[in-house]
Amino acid sequence: MSEYTEKLKKIDDLIKIAQTVDKYSTCQDLYEFLGIKNNEATIDEIRSAINNNHKFFHPKQDNPKWEKLAKEFLAVRPVIDYILINNRKEYDEVLKNRKIKELYRHYLSRTKFDKKLDSNEKRDLIDEGKELGLSGEEVIVLIKQWLDETGVKEVREVENKSDDDSSTKTPDDLVGKTYYEILGVPENADYAQIKDAYDKEHKKYIDARNKAVASARFFIITEGWECLKDPVKRKDYDAKLKIKREDNSKFSTVLDFRSGENAKSLLEAANLIDKYWDEGKRKLTTGDLAGWLGRNGNSVLADEVRAIEQTEENKDIALEKVIQALKVGKEKPAIKIEPSALEIGRIEWGKSIVKTIKILNDGARGYLYGDVNVFPSIKGVAFSQNKIGLFPGQYHEIEVQIDARNIPINKYNIKMSFATNANSTEVPFSFRVSSSIARMIGRSVLAGLVFGGALGFVRKITHTILSTFSPSFKGSELMDWVSWSNLDKILLSGSFGKDALRMLIVTVIAGIFLGIIGGGTYYLVRMTKIDFK
Repeated sequence: MSEYTEKLKKIDDLIKIAQTVDKYSTCQDLYEFLGIKNNEATIDEIRSAINNNHKFFHPKQDNPKWEKLAKEFLAVRPVIDYILINNRKEYDEVLKNRKIKELYRHYLSRTKFDKKLDSNEKRDLIDEGKELGLSGEEVIVLIKQWLDETGVKEVREVENKSDDDSSTKTPDDLVGKTYYEILGVPENADYAQIKDAYDKEHKKYIDARNKAVASARFFIITEGWECLKDPVKRKDYDAKLKIKREDNSKFSTVLDFRSGENAKSLLEAANLIDKYWDEGKRKLTTGDLAGWLGRNGNSVLADEVRAIEQTEENKDIALEKVIQALKVGKEKPAIKIEPSALEIGRIEWGKSIVKTIKILNDGARGYLYGDVNVFPSIKGVAFSQNKIGLFPGQYHEIEVQIDARNIPINKYNIKMSFATNANSTEVPFSFRVSSSIARMIGRSVLAGLVFGGALGFVRKITHTILSTFSPSFKGSELMDWVSWSNLDKILLSGSFGKDALRMLIVTVIAGIFLGIIGGGTYYLVRMTKIDFK
């Protein structure tokens, strides 16, 4: 068994171990298992990911469920040890090798020809390899290495070339030149000028006798055309070109880091700050970063960095703002929200519920920060926290608290707003507050009893007082069943109490009737959203 095959088998066995845990049954990558976005994470970031996502695996954690999870820990411990100790480089190399192998198999399956890769397929393979951080030469070498070490017979020979694969090397006279210089156009050239230049260069080398030289030039010319014809790619390329020129001309002093590394340009500074984040914060707060910028002729940028440090209390946020202010093309954080829509359904009026949303920094780099709000604002809807602060791979679980005791009966279609330095994201949020028919009738009857009782009591007391001060007062009744002309006789005969009881009963019945009508109308208006304004 070859060395490569042994490495591949070892990693496949580790992935199978990770898959023994239910949560990771479909895991295909050890980085995915550790909850890390990519393979550029530092050892400290990996340890942090393990602490955040896998605390239940470790016996030293204060976890009452440890006895039940001992088997899981024993299963995944080899996976964690493999990444943490000294195997990162080996694993990354095998990942790249496996990816190229899969790409090669894919291209082999697309055609019945069995002699060689055509130029388009080769370029596609090399482009895929670039996304993995590989050069064209490395792609070809990996394909050959895989074919040799796995014992698979090559069904299609890669074009006959020397071991240095001169067809993918940039010709010496083009090294260091920009795409504009290679195509022979000015940097302010429009699309038509660039297209004409590309067509001329394309025709010049397409039929050249020296196939190796022609292929190399054709490749770099095509690469330039693909970049400059796309407005977005061209803008990005121009920005990086400008930064490179500024870096080469302005920086006479370096920004030293404790690791022994130093930055001679804005891009190098941004990369080292990303790599040594805590040290970057110290350089920001002590003024070292702003001072370095000032000494190298960037006084405006130095003032901006000082202003950020003085006005932003959270230094993680401040440092991320500084990196973006350097404008070196560093990728912004990416926000991912789960679920993408929150549909709660019916909530009983008077009750409270809690739902959880997950906010993840899904970017390759950068500190994600921002605020969480509800739009439009509703009294009774609140979050357990309104601030976001996450490094790549980290997440918050925020509770959405809905107190229906303070929310009128109605149907609500609102939005949760996430305003972050990644972007402004909105998540649809819907729920309906309602009350049961039995509860509605019960409350209406209770309102009627209170209303009717109070009305009857007040009416009788008022009539008694008026009759006392004015014996001639006869009064008027809704129901004329008693004569009120002789109050003394009524009081002495006991008919006063009987009459009061009769009046109370009738008034209560009338109050219940009015309460049901009034209460029912109120709830009907609330549930159907009738607006009388």
